[in-house]
Amino acid sequence: MIRRAEERDREIYYEMADDFYHSDAVIKPIAKEKIKAGFDMMITDNPYLTGYIIEHEGKPAGYGIISEKFETEVGGITVWIEDVYVKSEYRGRGLG
Repeated sequence: MIRRAEERDREIYYEMADDFYHSDAVIKPIAKEKIKAGFDMMITDNPYLTGYIIEHEGKPAGYGIISEKFETEVGGITVWIEDVYVKSEYRGRGLG
């Protein structure tokens, strides 16, 4: 199941994002303050950034973030996949 991130997801998101941004998947880690600021934006009515929690059997298994913007070249709104993260113990199950 994939659902919108909510306030109750704050701590688990921090853990997962910290793991992601300190892995070999990124060039350099980002500060925890930026992770926290991103979550704050994801759970507001911000029209540009949406966060999702991926669940497997009722437990948080990962997260995803998309951002939206107008792009003249396409003549409309584009959606960017910013992050997709699946905890190591849930990988290989088709959740991503």
